Amino acid sequence: MAIIWGVFGSPKAIVKLSMPLHLFLELMVFVLPAIALYSVDKPQLAWIYGISVLMNRLLMFVWKQ
Repeated sequence: MAIIWGVFGSPKAIVKLSMPLHLFLELMVFVLPAIALYSVDKPQLAWIYGISVLMNRLLMFVWKQ
């Protein structure tokens, strides 16, 4: 997953994706861990992680990063 993110999703990605594909990749990379935490009976950690990801994405949008 780290290689896929590095090649397609990171800010300095080698291959630039269109916005819908980039958002889909972000969804897969950042939502799957929250789902995994929830599925192993760690709902509090899943919520903390999920809220942290959402706040990070919101701040990136506000600061145009």
